Amino acid sequence: MVPHVADQYAPAEEIVAGYYGEPDDTQWTVYDDNYWLDNDDTPNGVYNDGWCTQTYYILPGLGEAVDNTALSWDTGGRVDWFGQTATYYYGSDAAQSGTVSSNNNSWTQTTVTGPGTLKFCWKVSSEAGWDYLYFYIDGVLKEAISGNSDWQQKSYSISLGSHTVKWRYAKDSSVNSGSDCGWLDKVEFGGDSYEPDNSFDQYSTMSVTSSLQSQSRSIDPTGDNDYIRFYAQAGKKYIFYTEGSTDTYGYLYDSNQNQLTYDDDSGSGLNFRIEYTITSSGYYFLRVRGYSSSTVGPYTLYYKYEIPGGDVITSKSGTLSGTGNSYTFSVSGYSTVTVVMAGNENADFDLYAKWGSPPTTSDYDAIGYSGTSLEYFTTSGSGTLYIMVRSYSGSGNWKCWALSGSPGANSGRKSGTLSGSGDTATYSRSGSGKGYAFNSGPDSSDFDLYTKWNSPPTTSSYDARGYSSWAQEIAGPASGSGTLYFMVRSYSGSGEYATAALIF
Repeated sequence: MVPHVADQYAPAEEIVAGYYGEPDDTQWTVYDDNYWLDNDDTPNGVYNDGWCTQTYYILPGLGEAVDNTALSWDTGGRVDWFGQTATYYYGSDAAQSGTVSSNNNSWTQTTVTGPGTLKFCWKVSSEAGWDYLYFYIDGVLKEAISGNSDWQQKSYSISLGSHTVKWRYAKDSSVNSGSDCGWLDKVEFGGDSYEPDNSFDQYSTMSVTSSLQSQSRSIDPTGDNDYIRFYAQAGKKYIFYTEGSTDTYGYLYDSNQNQLTYDDDSGSGLNFRIEYTITSSGYYFLRVRGYSSSTVGPYTLYYKYEIPGGDVITSKSGTLSGTGNSYTFSVSGYSTVTVVMAGNENADFDLYAKWGSPPTTSDYDAIGYSGTSLEYFTTSGSGTLYIMVRSYSGSGNWKCWALSGSPGANSGRKSGTLSGSGDTATYSRSGSGKGYAFNSGPDSSDFDLYTKWNSPPTTSSYDARGYSSWAQEIAGPASGSGTLYFMVRSYSGSGEYATAALIF
């Protein structure tokens, strides 16, 4: 047997031994798994007595060593980084910087695509204050550690786009101390740029305004919960919803972590939508989770507040001089608007609206064109809402109101005829909030309008009334809960009317 003399002592995970069976053999015969060849296997490593062909480490690759093979790893400098099993934070291995001499360095790097959160653990053993383990994002130094620093877990937000992240161990011109290297372990990238936000005590934030805003987020990894804190003002309706293909579930909490409401699929597709009117100013929490324990993926969170519906934004009045005559005005700063028009019931007036440009009879976002001259609708959009009152036929007086928000209760049109002075008709609608009634009537008469919560109104007992010299009236707002009664009454004259109640 021809011996092969080993070069050095070497600790090993696995021993490989080989020999030629005959002097003229061209292939090794190999033994492994600690096959006995008169070697001394000690706790400090394996001593080779000259007969073993090779002893070696089975070293993990960099991706395996840092527990992230999904990323592509590069290494360089004077000496490469390498995987090893002697020092680690997580699992059974970690990456270690190469052994370098004075004024040299060893680095490893990878590329990540944001938005997301980069987390990693690192450790160093070096000459304190002179030899450092550095961390960079796109070449910009973010942090450095030196001396005998034990494992630390770090977290950095990564913005949208592709970014290079780099770890570099570098020595000065003299002195070696400690193990003279750095280590890297458990590198994680995922989530979103707002992480960490996984508890009431560890949250991200948002500033909610009347303008619609958004954040690009993700449920990552599975089981992720996003907690977002925000300040809310009493009396405003706060709206939160998600969009995207990830199935999300939303919760709203007060500052004491009491759940106020929740939603699953009220938004589009598998997304949630929460609308909630705040009664007390202060800090609140929104929590977003995946629908199931296996849900993972990106989503977009949208948020804003609205002033609760039922406030009159503006009112207009005038006269249309004949068929085809129209009047157009606009309102801005509201995303949901309810428009009501009351006209001469001896004519037929219609109502049109369009976001962003004046409507026409063939180009509009909303239209009211019943057989009466009482028209109304609710429309949602952004920017400027243009509103047009138009005579389909006839002439006469009209009044028009734009109100914020959408009514939660609607009586529908009630119509009939009042036969003379003092004649009345009373209707009702259940609900709660700000109650309004609207009425259209003939220009030749003077009709008035009254509302009252929970009992029919009279001319001396009411919560709101409309009593101009016209037959077109508004009565409200009158806030309450229960049943809103509304009465149309002829102060003078006779004719047809149309009336409706809306509760916001």
